Amino acid sequence: MSASRWAEITVSVAPQAADAVAEAMRAVCGGVTETTGNGRVILTGYSPTDDRVGARADAVRARVAAARDLGIDVGEGTVTVRPVVAQAWEQAWRESFQPVRVGPITVTPSWLEPPRDAEVIVTIDPGMAFGTGLHTTTRGCLAALESQLRAGESTRPTKTVIDVGTGSGVLAIAAVKLGAERAVAIDCDPTAASVARENAALNGVADRVRIVVGDLMNAVAQRAEVIVANIHAHAITELANVLPHHLQPGGRFIGSGVVEKQYPAVESALGAAGLTEVETLREDDWVTAVWEMRECRAS
Repeated sequence: MSASRWAEITVSVAPQAADAVAEAMRAVCGGVTETTGNGRVILTGYSPTDDRVGARADAVRARVAAARDLGIDVGEGTVTVRPVVAQAWEQAWRESFQPVRVGPITVTPSWLEPPRDAEVIVTIDPGMAFGTGLHTTTRGCLAALESQLRAGESTRPTKTVIDVGTGSGVLAIAAVKLGAERAVAIDCDPTAASVARENAALNGVADRVRIVVGDLMNAVAQRAEVIVANIHAHAITELANVLPHHLQPGGRFIGSGVVEKQYPAVESALGAAGLTEVETLREDDWVTAVWEMRECRAS
């Protein structure tokens, strides 16, 4: 392995800004890791040391500033850049990912063997995308998917799941492995879409997971029994406006990436769109909620 020079880009943010900033980092960094402690989240990514490294760091700073402008508490919001040796960070990056178990689901990195007693295995190589199953919000979405798909096997068969902001594809892949006939995985970042496509093939479900590059729900016209979005509060409030046009009557929306103090605004937006809350999961100040489309609106 080459000992070429890379730049380590590190951002210190409040937990509620972590997802939004990580989304920007995954577009410019070769892998993003997350460390939580003392009420803050440290996001770390890596970029080649070339004439664009400054622009990459500025893009991350711009996302921090945009989150602050939206009223999101970003905390410190400090972005730092320092040189590192590729061999050192790549090894540390791989060692930071271990298999994660959520109920019957085990998310495991592609370079590790899953536990022998794992029931539903989702193998992920995050590449330059975000979504390893490690984050609280991802675990919440996996738990909610398992609850919705397995509980409804006999009474509410799920033909289609739409995963908005798919990242590495972990939720879309889990959905079909939990029994959905097919999944549509949407991401505005072509790099993330490419990683999700590779992960679908890695899991043997490429024929059941369709990858679409697009912004929120503008990329597809179909309806689904389940829509899952592990994004952030502001994006979910925007998404609420189009959910009635994409959810089947009685369909379920799983939303996460929302901290507790932002949840009232999300509740208001989803309620106004004709959805009713049916289940809420809370962990470490993060909220994952399941909503049902009770009102059928004309598209």
